[in-house]
Amino acid sequence: MSKKTYQPVRRTSTPEILEQIQSLKKQAAEDPSPNIAQTIVKLEEIVRDGTKWRPGIIGNIIAAIITGIIANLIYRNIDYVYAIIRTVPIWGTILLIPLLGIVFYWLRSRFRLAYGIIEFIIGCVSAINVFTPSSFDYSQLQPLALLQILSGLYIMVRGLDNIGQGLRNTRLEPYWKSIFRD
Repeated sequence: MSKKTYQPVRRTSTPEILEQIQSLKKQAAEDPSPNIAQTIVKLEEIVRDGTKWRPGIIGNIIAAIITGIIANLIYRNIDYVYAIIRTVPIWGTILLIPLLGIVFYWLRSRFRLAYGIIEFIIGCVSAINVFTPSSFDYSQLQPLALLQILSGLYIMVRGLDNIGQGLRNTRLEPYWKSIFRD
């Protein structure tokens, strides 16, 4: 006897999935197959994941723009930032670093797409910054500069991964997947 496998369709609306769950529950009452039970659990997870609040694409783009403006303001006023840092004792810096890590993780969990865009831009700037002096010469490239380029590339890849995760279950996901297959 061949086993039936029930594959949930991801590109359906929540009401259609709920209908499919009800239909499978009726089927499970008649034929208690483990495949049907697993499919019901998967479909219920899809509904649960799809009903979580997430900022839309526009919200993520706005968050990325606001973060970019803040980063630009910090960069343009870097002398003031250095003055503040010089006045903070070492213990303040030690406490601030884990706190910033927690804040960035919170941002990433709430605004994954925006975080990915910002991460990609920071990676580009980090890698390109090696080549910005007007007197740049490839023969003078130091190991530290190569490490900076590789670090920038790594940050870009992480950013693209976060962008892909941020686009999950959005109308832009098929376009993203047509370019980058996960």
